[in-house]
Amino acid sequence: MKLIYCLECGDVVALRAARRSCLCGQSSGYYTTWIDAVVTGPCTPLGFDNRSFTKALKKPNGKAPLGMEFTAFVIPDNCPTLEHR
Repeated sequence: MKLIYCLECGDVVALRAARRSCLCGQSSGYYTTWIDAVVTGPCTPLGFDNRSFTKALKKPNGKAPLGMEFTAFVIPDNCPTLEHR
């Protein structure tokens, strides 16, 4: 899963097939295929590891005071599945 973090307003937006923008409107992005995406503006692209995210959603979190952890990361500039315009 790809998201953007806007460096201007601090909003985090999950990408979809249709273009989505942050609260201030300066950063936006969208998927062009099921894995490839385009982002624009002053933003940092983020990724969720889909497997660990799905696993965290399925585990009961009643015993974990902070909830279940999953892997998230900053997507590097040279990522072949992301174009930053």
